[in-house]
Amino acid sequence: MALLLTKHECYAIIVTDVDLYLCLSAPYRILLQIGTWGAIDEHKKVFRIIGKILLILLLLIVLFLLTTSIVYHIKLNNAENQLKEAGYYNPVSVGDHAINVYACGNENGRHTIVALAGLGDGEMFLGWRQMTAEIEKDNRLIFIDRAGYGLSDDTGREMTPENVVEEYRTA
Repeated sequence: MALLLTKHECYAIIVTDVDLYLCLSAPYRILLQIGTWGAIDEHKKVFRIIGKILLILLLLIVLFLLTTSIVYHIKLNNAENQLKEAGYYNPVSVGDHAINVYACGNENGRHTIVALAGLGDGEMFLGWRQMTAEIEKDNRLIFIDRAGYGLSDDTGREMTPENVVEEYRTA
């Protein structure tokens, strides 16, 4: 038993194996049951179960994200290999990395048209080839993948407009 004293009243906390009581000794002499140890143990069990369930859910989410990432990278690698085998991979060195340049159409055509990928479209040459068939008859068409997109290498260099134009001109 523990005894707590204040200015006006004397409280006693009685702890038994099963229950927890608070005794108000002055002036009311009331015995209040504060809690039951069994109930406290039940709450702890519930919290442990909830904690385990949340941990399992978190692990399942992490496992799902990891699996999705691995599958994505495997499929991306397979797609890149297919594009390389089909002749769409023509790396041109522009310093510390290479960018992919794909040329098609009439090599001796009247004009050379350079198509630059926008909106992060890395395989622009695949989607646009159907629309450029007429242009390719009399012109040479060149598709350039930006650094870090499509089949081009990534770069640690800052991609300012000046650096991008320099890379395109070098390619």
